[in-house]
Amino acid sequence: MAGGSIPSKRPRLINKVVFWSLCLLTLLLLTLESYGPEGIVPYDSADVRFKAPEIFFELSDEIVLSSDEALKYHYNRSSTDEVANTDKIDVSYIADFDGVKPVPFNRSLLKTILVWNNGYGLPAEGLADGDERELERMGCPQPNCVIMSRKKQAQPVQTYDAIIFHFRATTPDDLPLMRTPSQRWVFRESEPASYVFQYPHTYNGLFNWTFTYRTDSDIVMSPGRYIPLSKEEISKPKSALETRPLPKPKMAAWFVSNCNAHSGRDRIARQLEKFFDVDVYGRCGPLKCGREDSVSCRRMLEENYKFYLAFENSLCKDYATEKLFDTLRNQYFEWRSKFKIFNPYHGSVEEICHMCYKLHHDKTIKVYDDLDKWFIYDSKCKTLKYKNTKRKSWLNMFGF
Repeated sequence: MAGGSIPSKRPRLINKVVFWSLCLLTLLLLTLESYGPEGIVPYDSADVRFKAPEIFFELSDEIVLSSDEALKYHYNRSSTDEVANTDKIDVSYIADFDGVKPVPFNRSLLKTILVWNNGYGLPAEGLADGDERELERMGCPQPNCVIMSRKKQAQPVQTYDAIIFHFRATTPDDLPLMRTPSQRWVFRESEPASYVFQYPHTYNGLFNWTFTYRTDSDIVMSPGRYIPLSKEEISKPKSALETRPLPKPKMAAWFVSNCNAHSGRDRIARQLEKFFDVDVYGRCGPLKCGREDSVSCRRMLEENYKFYLAFENSLCKDYATEKLFDTLRNQYFEWRSKFKIFNPYHGSVEEICHMCYKLHHDKTIKVYDDLDKWFIYDSKCKTLKYKNTKRKSWLNMFGF
């Protein structure tokens, strides 16, 4: 029999390995390429970024302060704002207060609110810790509530009418072991849904109310608000600086600490720098001005810069921070002749005033069974994508 070689199966195996390797590489490159389209594109389920707690503070534009420093910062901003701490709050814009007549303080009707943890160093949401009469002094129509921190917890946890949990500081192994059926657990989050550090669904079925920047929250958090000036304030003579602002030597300033925000604001800033100088303060630039000394920083901005860049770190439904109102404080806006801005302290009191009203009047049974849907997907966060003509495609690099 004539000898013949038996075809080896090894080349076929090698060919298969090479083929599937190329397929996987192509799929990977196509995935990377998908980050390039221009325009505003929504996050899908794969784009939700979950961050570890130990690096979460790195992502926020807020400065991490101790409790004492945060309280000082909070009240300093309030005391130097346009509306004094002695002014009463105004909750007429909150729908729940339509037609509500104020009631007097009555200690026997006092509802108690416990702040289980906090994310910004304000143990009692910016209010005086354990002060029973603060809501009354500030003009809350329903003043019969007291809010206190966990450090000042004065009664068994299950006896509080409501407990506020800051999501950024909450962990599954640090929750109250007991609760009553009537106790309201409140999901509190001021960061956008694109910057969460854990899966919300871990807490499905636990929370009764939401307390976020979203306007469909049970208690809506606001970074600021403007109100009409009184007739006396409108007729008050304006200073020379207000009527004829001094010339400012510099063009624009930007305070930023998150250098790669989902909103793509860093790209916009880089484009602006092609046309005029932008001084960058904070972690992402060479210049410094401590936010704990906000009064001096604001004065420096007003005296030296024509513009202040107020770019948010996320593009999410209803999300806006104090940057918007910091910008609106600039004297050259015409609307300032008829309106003024409320300060953060008043906003905090109004939020707790609203919660107090709900504790006395809202008996609706409510539980959030799908926090991922409500907070993540319903927030409809988006990211800015633009096409850079100088950017080489990953596929072009390989000749595709």
